[in-house]
Amino acid sequence: MTRFFCRRLASKAVALACLLAAFTGSAAFADDPYPSRPLRLIVAYPAGGGTDVMARLYAEQLEARLKQRVIVENRVGGGGILGANAVAKAPTDGYTLLFSAISELTVPSLLAKEIPYSLADFRPIGRIAHSPFALIVGRDFPATTFAEFKTATEQRPTPTMLSASANYSALTGGLFKLQSGFNLSPIRYRGSAQVLVDLMGGHVHAGFETIAITLPQAKDGGVKMLAIAAEKRSPLAPEIPTLGEVGYPNVIGGAWYGVLVPKDTTPDVVELLERTTTAILASQDFRSDLTKQGFDPYPDDTPAAFGRFLEDEKVKWEAVADKVGLRP
Repeated sequence: MTRFFCRRLASKAVALACLLAAFTGSAAFADDPYPSRPLRLIVAYPAGGGTDVMARLYAEQLEARLKQRVIVENRVGGGGILGANAVAKAPTDGYTLLFSAISELTVPSLLAKEIPYSLADFRPIGRIAHSPFALIVGRDFPATTFAEFKTATEQRPTPTMLSASANYSALTGGLFKLQSGFNLSPIRYRGSAQVLVDLMGGHVHAGFETIAITLPQAKDGGVKMLAIAAEKRSPLAPEIPTLGEVGYPNVIGGAWYGVLVPKDTTPDVVELLERTTTAILASQDFRSDLTKQGFDPYPDDTPAAFGRFLEDEKVKWEAVADKVGLRP
């Protein structure tokens, strides 16, 4: 009996020692300064696209400053919903970030009827860059200026076919149609590549695509940029007027990109990520890399301004979607 009691006592002692060791190890790990392990930067779009390219530029800068590996993970599906939801439901320890484009945050209701998250599930860290939409036509379309486009559109016996490769370009095109009253027929595509092919081949007449995508083709003469859907002219194409300059100041649209984390992420971690992102945006090398890819950086933005921008975009484009009938 004595031996049995001793063995049980020893067994309990070992178990207690193991439990204490595990607790001590977990506590020590929890107390490690952030970041103590690699970060995941979720991109809700395929590798090689504009969002992915910019995310990898940001990841390189973040990695260098935090002295910790940053893994870019492409979580593709649902037009961005799958990747955004992965971050919305992630632990709030700062190790999972979202490098977001447009649709998955401000107009996800255009992608599906039921969305498993909301904008309130995220905490903005920083708005990185944007690329405004340009009104473009194919090389054989009889217009080299917006005035000529207006004349050609008014004189056509059939509607002018207006392409769109994404929800935001479709929304911008719909807003332009409402504001201008032009006889336009929207044509939806699944990507910018086919839009450019069809524009250059004369199979579709015009479209709204980002400057980042269209500028190389415009320089080669494949397409012609007629106007920019922005408040001011783009430094990447300063010779092209804004739609406001030609009479349509309310037609403003483009692609923007930013970094967010789950809403309840630890405040100290949020502050570090915000401060680091501000430093990245202040880097001339980073801004130069973005410009080379056809994007305009936001060097003077703040997380609070980014948050207000997201709310404003959501309200604006949901109203436009209702007016143009663009709902799933």
